Amino acid sequence: MKRLGSLVGILALLAPTFAFADDCKGVLLSSIPDHPEYGKAGEIVEMLHEYEGKPDGTPLTYAVHGGGIYPADRVKILNCTISKTTSDPYYKLTLNDTAENAYDILYQKTTEKLLALGLCNACASGVAEEYLKKPNGACGIMAARALHGDTSAVDFLNDGSVCR
Repeated sequence: MKRLGSLVGILALLAPTFAFADDCKGVLLSSIPDHPEYGKAGEIVEMLHEYEGKPDGTPLTYAVHGGGIYPADRVKILNCTISKTTSDPYYKLTLNDTAENAYDILYQKTTEKLLALGLCNACASGVAEEYLKKPNGACGIMAARALHGDTSAVDFLNDGSVCR
């Protein structure tokens, strides 16, 4: 029950942020002839994110961290929503708010909040993971302080002495 209360508190704290979608999954509708290493029709592609789109918000391509550009007409997005934006790439992928995406959404919101507080990219990612998986550890406690407005905690988190 105490853990549930902590998670509710975390969600309330992070509510104003959005969940960017580096954890989108899609299924290949057909193989990509020039890139057989990308997989065959029916295979799941993970870690999809925005790459190129049309000004009307239509995705042209998706990319995968670590390499790979997929034509959007060959991928059906499974766990994210596509919405139009006014700047390049003119669309964004947002994780659907489902139970199976709950941890990823919370992780991404926490990372985004830590970035907004001034943590470096690598620091924010690692701190968010520690905060969510080990909230009572030294790193998790320091992250909670930072997320609640303690600017000195941000300095400790950035210098890497608390979270390794």
